[in-house]
Amino acid sequence: ELYYQALFDAPVSRDTLDAFSMLNVFDGFEGEIVANRGAGRNYGVELTAEKFLTDGFYFLLSASLFRSEYRGSDGVWRNTRFDTRFANSLVAGKEWNWNRGRKNRSFGVNVKMTWTGGHRESPIDLTASIEQGKTVRDETRAFEERMPNYFRFDAGLRLKRNYEHLTTTLSIDVQNATNRENVFGRYFDERSGAIKYFYQSPLIPILSYRLEF
Repeated sequence: ELYYQALFDAPVSRDTLDAFSMLNVFDGFEGEIVANRGAGRNYGVELTAEKFLTDGFYFLLSASLFRSEYRGSDGVWRNTRFDTRFANSLVAGKEWNWNRGRKNRSFGVNVKMTWTGGHRESPIDLTASIEQGKTVRDETRAFEERMPNYFRFDAGLRLKRNYEHLTTTLSIDVQNATNRENVFGRYFDERSGAIKYFYQSPLIPILSYRLEF
């Protein structure tokens, strides 16, 4: 599938000519006074393969190559924060049923794998950061730097038992099963005077037990 998406009237700085755009904001609040004069565009190709649940097995595989760009109040087209260039994912699962007498049980395994390019950030101005004692970014080079690629593998096991008036489910899920240190971003560390990475969640095991009447 080929696609092209055009975005209009994106909020950008009203009183200054710069690279700011609300299209790049994903958390928190911005103190900018804005006007709906910006634009954005996303385009690329996406491939999808899917097997619906048959014989207890299913999967969904998707792969995408794309570009994501925006235009600020200065009229310059740039990469957005989310221009990771590629995104791949796989979701799959298998379920086995076995019954003995009045016992109706099933055992399932599911996995999810995500591999994408890293999101983008504006470079940190080390000299200015040292002088001001905080992270200062060079917004004249907005979103020129891309973080390392992101990879995450999740896995889960599930044991389900069906009784006459009750269903029980015991699940064990492991998020980021490989314990990969995925970079979330960079910051200026005032103590060391160096630029450092901070990371997303490590391996997280989740145990759950559910009763359904």
